[in-house]
Amino acid sequence: MRERDGESYRWPNGRDRYSPYRVYVGTTRGEGAAHIGLGETVRENRWGRDRKYIVAFLSGGSPQHPLVEFAAADDYQQSRELVAVIRGSDGGRRMYDAGDPLPAPYTDRFRTQIYNERVVYPGAWNKVVVVAHEDDDRAILNHALIQSRRRYRT
Repeated sequence: MRERDGESYRWPNGRDRYSPYRVYVGTTRGEGAAHIGLGETVRENRWGRDRKYIVAFLSGGSPQHPLVEFAAADDYQQSRELVAVIRGSDGGRRMYDAGDPLPAPYTDRFRTQIYNERVVYPGAWNKVVVVAHEDDDRAILNHALIQSRRRYRT
């Protein structure tokens, strides 16, 4: 792992600045060396409040391809938990509905819940999410790697 200063990423609705931004390098059987960056930021007025986000990127050092976004749950100050949607129910970007069967890695290795149970706000999704403690880099990185495989076939 290495930490980088001053990293940012431009989204369609603005720019995130990440502090810290940590790049992890791991070796997998399928991909060989995989570089995933985790950037922390606070986004103003997201789902009714300022929320901490940890965004995972497929990365060669700087943020390149966003994979997953973990948002602070409403009870974050007490639980320190974040949630990230699980995509791929259609083989692409579609999220899993409550009651949809999940791929084995998610039923075996992750804690899951419904987004609008952890983020209560009008219009919040009724979709399945991974729940991770802010310090559980392993869960965050594993979710990002699975989503990378589903989206980029890396």
